[in-house]
Amino acid sequence: MDPVPGTPADASRLWRDHQRLLRQTRRQPGAKRVHALRVSTRRLLARLEAAPALGSGPDAAPARRRLRKLLHATGPARDAHVQARLLAQLAPSALDRGVRKFRRYLMTRERRLTRELRGGLRAFERKLQRLEPARLFLPVTDQARLVPPAANALGHSLQRVLERQRSARLGAPADYHRWRVALKRFRFLLETTTAPGRDRAAGLRRLQAAQTALGNLRDFDLLLLRWGKFATRHASSARSLAARQAALLRRRATLTRRLSARRPTPAELRRIVRIGER
Repeated sequence: MDPVPGTPADASRLWRDHQRLLRQTRRQPGAKRVHALRVSTRRLLARLEAAPALGSGPDAAPARRRLRKLLHATGPARDAHVQARLLAQLAPSALDRGVRKFRRYLMTRERRLTRELRGGLRAFERKLQRLEPARLFLPVTDQARLVPPAANALGHSLQRVLERQRSARLGAPADYHRWRVALKRFRFLLETTTAPGRDRAAGLRRLQAAQTALGNLRDFDLLLLRWGKFATRHASSARSLAARQAALLRRRATLTRRLSARRPTPAELRRIVRIGER
């Protein structure tokens, strides 16, 4: 039988899975493995952020710090993977000289960051191996104690999502990035502290759709930002890159409309929290 979500047994499994992914990514830090490691890291962070009342031990605080640093360290390589892939999708053939030069720059940057990440992951692996799951996830004898803390954590996470969603201006990348981070925390908290079921699965799919739309817009904006910086530094490529700027902005408008269609309403988000309280 699978461990009950939110219990120390389930948390220990999350920890073991994360350590396995960390080893695999260090050996072969490709795009898929870096993404899987980041997802696993967020799941563990969600579990540990709800942990004070879920049986976490004295190692929980250093584990949270190290996992947040791991997310930060894997971010540049992940963004480089995505930007190289995005450019290939946007301009797969008949590239002019300026775009070809920009593509070579992205691919070189991706390879460099991937090499650097491999060395960095070795250090993270050593630091995280010093933490023991038995000290991270202390036994909880009264299982009834799990429900109120999980519901309380979900409620706080929901308020963060609602506040950031309400104040997010889609023309301001920093705003919707904060909204996206809050939505991710909410989703992984729901996933790691509540029992499976049809309603929860539907709620997770709704959150995933919004998170994907937000992620696509952010990835595209990061590509646009790098595109602009490259054009500024390389005058010989600036004209050909500027000629494609209008097409890129039309693509961004499409992604913005898609996000508006997938934006969850406050009522939907509150219903998802009620699912987690059952």
